[in-house]
Amino acid sequence: MNDADWSNTIATRVNCYGVADWLRLLAGWLEVNPHRLIPVNPASKLTVEVPDRGLQLLLRHPHAGLALVADPDRWVLEQAIFRPPDATLPFGLDAKTETPDSAQAKLSDEVIGPAIGDSRASYFLDDGRVVELTFGENLNGVTRVWIVRLGREVSYADLPGGSV
Repeated sequence: MNDADWSNTIATRVNCYGVADWLRLLAGWLEVNPHRLIPVNPASKLTVEVPDRGLQLLLRHPHAGLALVADPDRWVLEQAIFRPPDATLPFGLDAKTETPDSAQAKLSDEVIGPAIGDSRASYFLDDGRVVELTFGENLNGVTRVWIVRLGREVSYADLPGGSV
């Protein structure tokens, strides 16, 4: 897979569990020890920063405080943040030229923002994901992409096309 494929797979797996095999593959692409993404001990909040990829992942394990050893497939990729210029953005977004209107054409007509004086807009995708973009000066270019999925975590296998 190329960098854009990896960014899109990260965005797809937000708020999903059942992704342990994929997290191991992701660790290889990120060139980090797999235990950074799938530690043995469960945690309610695990932030993984990969600055050279412009990426921040927040993972959590639902058994934190209840078990001493984490079931690898219960780790949930709670949210992902992409920060250009080091990040390759998902959804075909262009860090240098994207505008609120061009992002809307790529993401969703369901959008809130940007408000006057604010550079952020949130796009609500049909599958429950919310993509918040922070735009650069004069609302040109993207300086941050933050992705979450509303509702309870889901098994990645239950999503359309869900597999490693």
